[in-house]
Amino acid sequence: MLQMLPTIEDGHLVLHLGGDLDSEGAAAVARLIGQSMGDFAIDFTDVHRVEDSGFTVLSRAMRRCPYKLVVRGLDERPLAEVPHP
Repeated sequence: MLQMLPTIEDGHLVLHLGGDLDSEGAAAVARLIGQSMGDFAIDFTDVHRVEDSGFTVLSRAMRRCPYKLVVRGLDERPLAEVPHP
C-alpha cells in the first residue's frame, strides 16, 4: 500500500512516498504532478517496490510536467545491483 505525506520544505511542496507503488498509486501521484503549478518535489526514499505499470505511468507524467520537478531518493545504480529485501 502506498503512503503519501505532503510537507512544505523551504517554501516548496514535497510529497514523501512510502510503501509499494502500484498502478493505482502511480496514477494518483501522476495526477498530482499534472496539477502542480510550480516547484514540486517527490521523495521516493521510503518506496519499497514499484510495479512496472506504475513506473510507466509515473515516467510519462514526469516527462509531460511543464514545471520544475525535483525527484529524490532514487538509487542511481543499475537495478541488477540494487539489493532486494
